[in-house]
Amino acid sequence: MCILVTGTAGFIGSHLTQLLISMGREVIGLDDLSGGFNDNIPAGAKFYQGSILDVKLLQRIFTTHRIEYVYHFAAYAAEGLSHFIRNFNLQTMWLVQ
Repeated sequence: MCILVTGTAGFIGSHLTQLLISMGREVIGLDDLSGGFNDNIPAGAKFYQGSILDVKLLQRIFTTHRIEYVYHFAAYAAEGLSHFIRNFNLQTMWLVQ
């Protein structure tokens, strides 16, 4: 089973990635590192640095790895500002669905 975790370099995404790896799952991580850190990416995850808005990158990931599940944790880490960037939030949410 191959699982894609977006936002894998962030707090929640990195912890879920580590849990899935510990359960023996193959995990593909995707993050643009705008709010996460390389040091958060667990060993054992195949990592792609890039945006969830990059359709060609997503197509390559899905074709190469035969993704079965997606956990979408990519987010703009700006507590208290999300209502000012609604278009950005909606654009990234709908792209992955």
